[in-house]
Amino acid sequence: MLALSAVRAVHFAVAIQAIGALLFVCILGRLPAVAGNAGEPLPRRWLLGAATLSAIAIVPSGFAWLVLQAADMTGHTIMGAWDDGAVGLLLFKTHGGVVWQVRFAIAAILLIDLCALAFVRRVSSKAPVVVGLVLAIANFVSCAWLSHAGSDAGPYASLHLAAHAFHMLGVSLWLGGLFPLAMLVSRALRSAQGGALMAAQAASVSFGNIALFAVGIIVLSGIATTALIVRDVPDLTAGNYVGLLSVKVILFCLMLVLAALNRVKLVPRVAASNHRHAAMQLWWSILAELALGLVILLAVGALGITPLGTDE
Repeated sequence: MLALSAVRAVHFAVAIQAIGALLFVCILGRLPAVAGNAGEPLPRRWLLGAATLSAIAIVPSGFAWLVLQAADMTGHTIMGAWDDGAVGLLLFKTHGGVVWQVRFAIAAILLIDLCALAFVRRVSSKAPVVVGLVLAIANFVSCAWLSHAGSDAGPYASLHLAAHAFHMLGVSLWLGGLFPLAMLVSRALRSAQGGALMAAQAASVSFGNIALFAVGIIVLSGIATTALIVRDVPDLTAGNYVGLLSVKVILFCLMLVLAALNRVKLVPRVAASNHRHAAMQLWWSILAELALGLVILLAVGALGITPLGTDE
C-alpha cells in the first residue's frame, strides 16, 4: 500500500506540473511588454520542455499505478498480478480500466501537441498552447473517476464526482504554477537587468489572481466532498482516513499563510527600492509553499486508497 500511495503521488505531481508549465506559457504570453524588457525571462522553450517531460512521465507512472493497484486488489506480488492476468482484467474489463484507457489516450494527444510546440518552430499560435493546457487539465481531473468519488453508488454520486473534479482542478492550477514561478524568480535574481524582476513581479501578480481563484474552488469543493463522503460521526473520528485528512487540511492552511504573505507583502515589494531582497524572500517562500504542496500530494496519494474509519 505504501508503494501504491507513493506512485499515485508521483503521478499526480507530474500531471500537475504539465498543467503548471503550460499555464505559465499562457501567463507570460499575456505580458509581452514586460517580458520583452526583462532581457532574460523564463523561456517559453524551457516551459514547453518541462511540460513535455511531465507528459511523458504521465504514462509510465500511470501504468505503475495500474499494476500496483491490481496487485493490491488481488493480494499478489507485482509479478503475480501480471502473470495471472489481473492487470489485463483491470485495464480491459472494468470501469476503472476504461478511465485508464481514456487517460492514456489524452496523454498521447497531449504529447503530440507538446512535441509540435517544442520542436516545430513555425507553430507560434496560442491555440496549441491552450489546447495543450485543456488536455493536461482533462488528464489530471479525470483521476476523480479513479477515487472514492468514482466508486460512489449513492444518490449523490454525480454531485460527489463533480465536487471532486473541481477540487482537483483547483489544486492543479495552484500547485502546478509554483515551480515555474520559483524558476522565474530565480532567473530574475541571477539577471543583471532590472526588467527581469519586473517580469517576475508581473507574472507573480497574474499567477496570484489565478491562485486566489483556485483556492476558492479548493475550499468550496473540499467542504462539499467531505460532506458527501462522510456517512456518520465515526467516519470523522477514527481510522487512518481522518488522520490523513487532518494532515492535508493543516498543510493546506500553512500554504494559505505563505500564499497570503506572498500576495500581500512580498510581491508588492519586488518592484520597490529593496526589490532584490524581497525577491529572495519571495523565492524562499514559494519553495516552502511548493514543499508543503508536495507533502500534501503524498497524503492525497494515500487518501484515495484508504477506506473511511468504519470500513478499515
